[in-house]
Amino acid sequence: MMFFTSTKSKWINFWWLLLCVAFQTPAQVTQTRRFEIPINQDFESYQIVPLDSSGIILYRNYTGPKENQLELLRVDTALNQVWKGFLPVAKDFSFASARESDGKVYFFFKGTPFNKGYLVLVVNVKDGSYFSIAIKNLIPFNATEFVASRGSILIGGYFNYRPIVLHYSMSTAKSRILPGFLNELGELIQLKTYSNGNVDVLISAKNSSRRKCIWIRHFDGNGDLLKTIILEPEENKHLIFGRAAKMVDDNQIIAGVYGRNSAYVRGVFVADVNVYGEYKIHYYNFADLKNFFHYLKAKREKRIKDRIERRKIKGKKIKFNYRLMVHELIPYNDQFIMLGEAFFPRYSNRSSSPMANSSYSPWTYGMQGPYYRVYGTDQVFDGYQYTHAVAIGFDKNANLIWDNSFEINGIKVNQLEQFVKIFPTKDHIVLAYIFENAIRTKIIKADQVIEGTAQNSIGTNDEKEVAHTQEGKLEYWYGNHFFVHGVQLVKNQNNTRRVFFITKLIAH
Repeated sequence: MMFFTSTKSKWINFWWLLLCVAFQTPAQVTQTRRFEIPINQDFESYQIVPLDSSGIILYRNYTGPKENQLELLRVDTALNQVWKGFLPVAKDFSFASARESDGKVYFFFKGTPFNKGYLVLVVNVKDGSYFSIAIKNLIPFNATEFVASRGSILIGGYFNYRPIVLHYSMSTAKSRILPGFLNELGELIQLKTYSNGNVDVLISAKNSSRRKCIWIRHFDGNGDLLKTIILEPEENKHLIFGRAAKMVDDNQIIAGVYGRNSAYVRGVFVADVNVYGEYKIHYYNFADLKNFFHYLKAKREKRIKDRIERRKIKGKKIKFNYRLMVHELIPYNDQFIMLGEAFFPRYSNRSSSPMANSSYSPWTYGMQGPYYRVYGTDQVFDGYQYTHAVAIGFDKNANLIWDNSFEINGIKVNQLEQFVKIFPTKDHIVLAYIFENAIRTKIIKADQVIEGTAQNSIGTNDEKEVAHTQEGKLEYWYGNHFFVHGVQLVKNQNNTRRVFFITKLIAH
């Protein structure tokens, strides 16, 4: 059983009950409430699962001598504590990820090399009751993806560099490998679940012509294959990555990036797929986008656009090579918006003793990433530098309507993740991300900029306090609400405290 305290929290005294701190600029984003928990050590910090209008689940792992503990805490949308408890976790399982689905939160644990199964703890959001599921690993594979759908659990990963998806039925307590995989090398790019229990598995792999295609395999809730659609690009193009979204009439939009190789992309593609599997792919070179280069300084942007026009007049091909992650494809009014982020890897030089065979320069991979060795000098991977986010609007026929961009300054990380979030309102769209102790925003309306980049510090409910955010993330929540969470050092005249915090925000 889980052990609970069901009373409202008596030890959290930091809410914004009456005070609403608006941005100093006209950006229509407001900080409304705040929640704090004192912490001392790094391992005491929490991770979170947004629950839409049911609130937020906070969780953290504790290592014990005989068994581990998973601490859970649920707060409602007013950031008041609803319940708190602890779950026992066997020592031979390590936490991997958590997902919310249909009023439950699924905590996914991987087994050790000696215990190759999986453990899933299923927690009821309403009262914190739970049950556990032990899933046998029929084929030992490296699990990288985990989703929960109505009545089923899917675990995706790789076996011998080939994508694989395991389906577990909660009604029959049986697991099996979904058909259609394990044959070719490929990349598992999305497990997309739907409210009726169906799921799409998107794979990027090469066809017989050695061009990268996107396989879309549709499964029902029992794991039975309904149909397979293969998006095949035109000659000299590769479909490198994509995201799927369904329309009201069960047609699909698949949007992603294409290029000549898997490292760099030349532009974005959008495919509209009907219920019979018929499709048409639209390609948009980065040069076709109005605001893709707007993150650059004005003079440099003008030089690039002038060069594009000169090449168009001369009938020459326009080629730009970027690295672009596609994160989301969301419906908006009668459109779809694709959100992506551009980045590039940075390298630093590290001197080493000359090698006898210094002209030999293989790619090698260490614990911190790739480095390139040549003539006694190591080019060491030094993180991914983000440049800008791109929002692109398409109609239901995959035609480009508008595009806009949002410059990203100062962010460099060792592992790629999504920073910019998109908050569509009735009249405009808010783009936002966190950097250090500030929320940076930009408000757009299609290809127009309603308000340029603005920022405001993430403060506390006391004007005399100064907060420094050490770790901060921006998360979607419900409706036009979102929140920031992380770790802060808060200083006042008398002392300094370290806290885990949640700040609730509204996009107007």
